[in-house]
Amino acid sequence: MTLTPSKWTHYFGALAGVGAATLAAGAVVIGITAAAASRDRVVLVAALVTTALAGGTAALVFSGKNNWFLHSQYGVPWGEGPVRPLNNPLCWLLIAGLLMAGSALVRRRDDRMRQALIRTPALVCVTAMGVAVTIVLGSFAVAPIRQGHDAYSIGGQGLDAVRGGSCGIADKIVVTPDLAPLRGGDGAEMAGFTEGTGFAPGFTPPEGAPVWGSLTGGQINTGTVTTGWFPLPALAEDQELAVGVAGRSGDGNRVALEFSGPGGTREVILDDTWRDADERETYPTDHVIEDEPQDHPGWRDLHLSPAQIPPGADRVRITALDGTTDPAGWVAVSGPRIRQVIPLPEYMRGKAPTYVDWSMTWNAPCLRDLPKVQDGLVEPPAYLVTPPNSMGFGGTAAFERGIGGAFAGVRDVGVQKEIPTRLNGEEKTPDYSEWGHLFEVEYPYPGNRFDVQRVDEPRWGWRGE
Repeated sequence: MTLTPSKWTHYFGALAGVGAATLAAGAVVIGITAAAASRDRVVLVAALVTTALAGGTAALVFSGKNNWFLHSQYGVPWGEGPVRPLNNPLCWLLIAGLLMAGSALVRRRDDRMRQALIRTPALVCVTAMGVAVTIVLGSFAVAPIRQGHDAYSIGGQGLDAVRGGSCGIADKIVVTPDLAPLRGGDGAEMAGFTEGTGFAPGFTPPEGAPVWGSLTGGQINTGTVTTGWFPLPALAEDQELAVGVAGRSGDGNRVALEFSGPGGTREVILDDTWRDADERETYPTDHVIEDEPQDHPGWRDLHLSPAQIPPGADRVRITALDGTTDPAGWVAVSGPRIRQVIPLPEYMRGKAPTYVDWSMTWNAPCLRDLPKVQDGLVEPPAYLVTPPNSMGFGGTAAFERGIGGAFAGVRDVGVQKEIPTRLNGEEKTPDYSEWGHLFEVEYPYPGNRFDVQRVDEPRWGWRGE
């Protein structure tokens, strides 16, 4: 192992082959030797102790999460907790007892119980390994079923590839750029709300739309707002109606759209508190989990598809209620806007060069118009596809000048603007809603205007150049 590069030891398992062969040979030798001394009490005691240790080790193995890197965990069972009940040592002691009884029934000899006891540690280990492999393979097969056709899973990506091609997670992402804000909404009736302000500083509301907020009166302020009517055109299938919301949309507050048409009026409530980590349909019975009120000062869009809009509706207005007085208990809303819904691969067609972060390359194989890095120069990317913020430094290394990131100029010179996107199926699995980010980069100066001359000069590798 001294001559093995460090990356090979943990990335490519350089020890796996030699280690597995050594363990297998050791198990065979020990088993043969122990079987020959089945009447020795020391051997029997050792078999009991080893059985208990094997069961405890198996329980420890299944106490971890079946959690996989980034998007590979989508839909995978036990991805957020231990594999119950296999994480319980008592379960494995029961399994050990069943294995020993089965082994004793197979061989009808005078010392069959002793022989069965000696074989039990090995049987427990083999069973644990077999179950682990089955769970790993089975969980990736179950993931597409749990996620469904519209949501993403690594198993579903493999099936799509077999059927003739797939763009991976990009197939399940839609881009939602604004088309136009609705005009109107004049004559809003307000109490405790103010127009144009009333939201947390440092956060920019949607561009071109009016805004109403309740934060101007202070954190303990309450109130209501009912905007004027906005004329609502008929939406195409690839469009949606979006409303910007900041602050708390539920948990004592209320945001709704009221539609009007020949068939009367109908109200649709907009609430994204289901995204909160502590929101769940049922709570554990053995302990209390308090529901922490939503604290979300940033602006985000809540949307309705054409199918969610009442048929025949030709007008819409916004109603909002601030009914909470805690520090985060305010709410702000913007006027409605029409957005287009475009699949990510279609939106990126013809847009180049696009930098795809290393963590996303195998999950989005069709995004191939990458920036060129050659002759000591880097082509400035026009678009960035980056992973979720949970990746931390690993998702921004290419832009960090401190570590020599090749694309440091993106932040030093370029101006990034995030393009709104959405992962299909996020309503069912809020934990997966932040798939990553799509940025457009604008540069104030022209690039790629270099006269390149190549000169060959040999360098010895030992010089480290």
